[in-house]
Amino acid sequence: MTRIDRLFVLWAPKRRRHVIGTLSREGDEFTFRYADDLEEPRRENFEGLIGFPLEKREFRSRHLFAAFSHRIPSPARPDFKMLLDDWGVENPDDALEILARSGGLQVMDRIELAEYRPPDDRLETPLSFRVAGQAYGADPKAIAIANGDPLELVHEPDNPFDASAVAVRARDHTMLGYVPRQYSHMLSSLMSTGLPISVAATRRILVPGDGYRWVVRAQRQS
Repeated sequence: MTRIDRLFVLWAPKRRRHVIGTLSREGDEFTFRYADDLEEPRRENFEGLIGFPLEKREFRSRHLFAAFSHRIPSPARPDFKMLLDDWGVENPDDALEILARSGGLQVMDRIELAEYRPPDDRLETPLSFRVAGQAYGADPKAIAIANGDPLELVHEPDNPFDASAVAVRARDHTMLGYVPRQYSHMLSSLMSTGLPISVAATRRILVPGDGYRWVVRAQRQS
């Protein structure tokens, strides 16, 4: 598995997620950097993360910032291994992998972390993501889908909220939800080029405050 060294940091005050920055690791140093364009989240009253004043923009540390490390469960928890297995974590000592797979989600706030991909990513390595759209998670047909079942991506250019929206559906057209916003433009662009992409359900995880969400894996077809 390719090591994850960079994450999107997302803020979701309601149901719409905004990329507010990135968390990255180079050697033994961690960097949090705010996104260049924060106009949209600031219109929704985003005032910055606690401990990261907006005027500074970039922060470095020899240790993972407490704002993110406290989102990782303690290895002393009796259910620690079970949690990591549920999230699909392969290396229990890799903090960024745990944050990417779990999302670092907490009931108390609306911060979420996800594996970083650049806008021109070509899916040279598979991408796993939590499907967006709480309303679809309780559909009995969606619940009945099994791990490993093939899925399909459907671009919705006429979607009133996002022209790059990509729906995630089962082969019988059961809706699982949508590709999260941080990946929708990248994936819809790849789909428009005709690049063959295979998608499969991998697991359902419990998301604090949101119920269950499917995790799916997208990769280039060989």
